[in-house]
Amino acid sequence: MIILGIDPGVKTGWALYDTDCLAVVDMWETDGGVQGVVDHMKDFTEPYDKMVVERFELRPDVRYPNLTPRNIIGWFQGEGYKFDLVMPATHKKVVKDADIRQSKLMAGYKIGKGHTRDALRLTLYYAMAKLKHEPTIRLVKPNVE
Repeated sequence: MIILGIDPGVKTGWALYDTDCLAVVDMWETDGGVQGVVDHMKDFTEPYDKMVVERFELRPDVRYPNLTPRNIIGWFQGEGYKFDLVMPATHKKVVKDADIRQSKLMAGYKIGKGHTRDALRLTLYYAMAKLKHEPTIRLVKPNVE
Protein backbone atom coordinates (compact mmCIF):
# COMPACT_ATOMS: atom_id res chain seq x y z
CA MET A 1 0.00 0.00 0.00
CA ILE A 2 1.26 3.46 -0.85
CA ILE A 3 0.30 6.16 1.64
CA LEU A 4 0.44 9.86 0.77
CA GLY A 5 1.06 12.11 3.77
CA ILE A 6 0.48 15.86 3.52
CA ASP A 7 1.45 18.54 6.05
CA PRO A 8 -0.46 21.56 4.65
CA GLY A 9 0.72 25.13 5.01
CA VAL A 10 2.40 28.05 3.31
CA LYS A 11 5.07 25.41 2.68
CA THR A 12 3.37 22.06 2.27
CA GLY A 13 5.24 18.84 3.02
CA TRP A 14 4.51 15.71 0.99
CA ALA A 15 5.63 12.11 1.47
CA LEU A 16 4.85 8.81 -0.21
CA TYR A 17 5.56 5.67 1.83
CA ASP A 18 5.24 2.13 0.45
CA THR A 19 4.32 -0.43 3.12
CA ASP A 20 5.17 -3.32 0.77
CA CYS A 21 8.78 -2.17 0.27
CA LEU A 22 9.15 -0.43 3.65
CA ALA A 23 10.53 2.55 1.80
CA VAL A 24 9.95 6.20 1.03
CA VAL A 25 8.86 6.54 -2.58
CA ASP A 26 9.46 10.29 -2.51
CA MET A 27 9.35 13.37 -0.25
CA TRP A 28 9.19 17.03 -1.20
CA GLU A 29 7.88 20.49 -0.29
CA THR A 30 5.83 22.92 -2.30
CA ASP A 31 5.57 26.66 -1.77
CA GLY A 32 2.64 28.98 -2.32
CA GLY A 33 0.01 27.86 0.16
CA VAL A 34 -3.34 26.96 -1.37
CA GLN A 35 -2.40 28.01 -4.90
CA GLY A 36 0.83 26.04 -4.67
CA VAL A 37 -1.12 22.91 -3.71
CA VAL A 38 -3.70 23.49 -6.46
CA ASP A 39 -0.95 23.93 -9.06
CA HIS A 40 0.93 20.89 -7.75
CA MET A 41 -2.13 18.63 -7.81
CA LYS A 42 -2.80 19.52 -11.48
CA ASP A 43 0.40 17.69 -12.40
CA PHE A 44 0.48 15.09 -9.59
CA THR A 45 0.50 11.62 -11.12
CA GLU A 46 2.07 9.48 -8.41
CA PRO A 47 -0.22 6.59 -7.51
CA TYR A 48 -1.32 6.22 -3.91
CA ASP A 49 -3.87 4.14 -2.03
CA LYS A 50 -4.52 6.36 0.98
CA MET A 51 -4.18 10.09 1.68
CA VAL A 52 -3.52 11.29 5.23
CA VAL A 53 -3.51 15.03 6.03
CA GLU A 54 -2.46 16.83 9.19
CA ARG A 55 -5.52 18.40 10.79
CA PHE A 56 -5.56 22.11 11.52
CA GLU A 57 -6.94 23.32 14.82
CA LEU A 58 -7.38 26.91 15.93
CA ARG A 59 -5.55 27.40 19.21
CA PRO A 60 -6.71 30.02 21.69
CA ASP A 61 -3.12 31.06 22.44
CA VAL A 62 -2.52 32.19 18.81
CA ARG A 63 -4.07 35.59 18.27
CA TYR A 64 -3.68 35.84 14.48
CA PRO A 65 -3.33 32.31 13.14
CA ASN A 66 -2.28 31.53 9.61
CA LEU A 67 -5.32 29.78 8.12
CA THR A 68 -3.51 28.40 5.08
CA PRO A 69 -3.61 24.78 6.34
CA ARG A 70 -7.37 25.01 6.91
CA ASN A 71 -7.87 26.48 3.45
CA ILE A 72 -5.83 23.71 1.83
CA ILE A 73 -7.88 21.08 3.64
CA GLY A 74 -11.03 22.85 2.47
CA TRP A 75 -9.78 22.81 -1.11
CA PHE A 76 -9.09 19.05 -0.93
CA GLN A 77 -12.60 18.51 0.47
CA GLY A 78 -14.18 20.73 -2.16
CA GLU A 79 -12.40 18.81 -4.93
CA GLY A 80 -13.73 15.51 -3.59
CA TYR A 81 -10.46 14.02 -2.34
CA LYS A 82 -10.94 11.27 0.24
CA PHE A 83 -8.51 11.43 3.16
CA ASP A 84 -8.07 10.97 6.89
CA LEU A 85 -7.31 13.97 9.10
CA VAL A 86 -4.88 13.39 11.97
CA MET A 87 -4.15 15.78 14.82
CA PRO A 88 -0.48 16.83 15.06
CA ALA A 89 -0.27 15.74 18.70
CA THR A 90 -1.61 12.30 17.79
CA HIS A 91 0.90 11.39 15.08
CA LYS A 92 3.79 13.08 16.90
CA LYS A 93 3.06 11.03 20.02
CA VAL A 94 3.18 7.75 18.10
CA VAL A 95 6.09 8.52 15.75
CA LYS A 96 8.85 10.57 17.36
CA ASP A 97 11.69 12.36 15.54
CA ALA A 98 14.10 9.79 17.01
CA ASP A 99 12.03 6.97 15.50
CA ILE A 100 12.29 8.55 12.07
CA ARG A 101 16.04 9.13 12.46
CA GLN A 102 16.82 5.57 13.53
CA SER A 103 14.68 4.12 10.70
CA LYS A 104 16.92 5.95 8.19
CA LEU A 105 13.86 6.47 5.98
CA MET A 106 14.81 10.11 5.36
CA ALA A 107 18.37 9.33 4.23
CA GLY A 108 19.08 11.36 1.13
CA TYR A 109 15.98 13.56 1.43
CA LYS A 110 15.94 17.25 2.29
CA ILE A 111 14.21 17.85 5.60
CA GLY A 112 13.53 21.53 4.98
CA LYS A 113 11.57 23.19 7.79
CA GLY A 114 10.30 19.81 8.96
CA HIS A 115 7.23 19.71 6.74
CA THR A 116 8.53 16.70 4.81
CA ARG A 117 9.35 14.96 8.10
CA ASP A 118 5.81 15.58 9.37
CA ALA A 119 4.36 14.35 6.08
CA LEU A 120 6.40 11.16 6.45
CA ARG A 121 5.37 10.92 10.11
CA LEU A 122 1.72 10.96 8.97
CA THR A 123 2.30 8.03 6.61
CA LEU A 124 4.11 6.03 9.28
CA TYR A 125 1.43 6.83 11.85
CA TYR A 126 -1.27 5.58 9.49
CA ALA A 127 0.65 2.38 8.70
CA MET A 128 1.36 1.71 12.37
CA ALA A 129 -1.77 2.89 14.21
CA LYS A 130 -4.51 2.38 11.64
CA LEU A 131 -3.24 -0.51 9.52
CA LYS A 132 -1.36 -2.17 12.39
CA HIS A 133 1.33 -2.94 9.80
CA GLU A 134 3.82 -5.06 11.75
CA PRO A 135 6.80 -4.63 9.37
CA THR A 136 6.49 -0.83 9.59
CA ILE A 137 6.13 -1.00 13.37
CA ARG A 138 9.33 -3.09 13.60
CA LEU A 139 11.16 -0.69 11.25
CA VAL A 140 10.19 2.44 13.16
CA LYS A 141 10.24 1.01 16.69
CA PRO A 142 12.63 -1.95 16.58
CA ASN A 143 13.02 -2.16 20.37
CA VAL A 144 9.33 -2.30 21.20
CA GLU A 145 7.72 -5.68 21.76
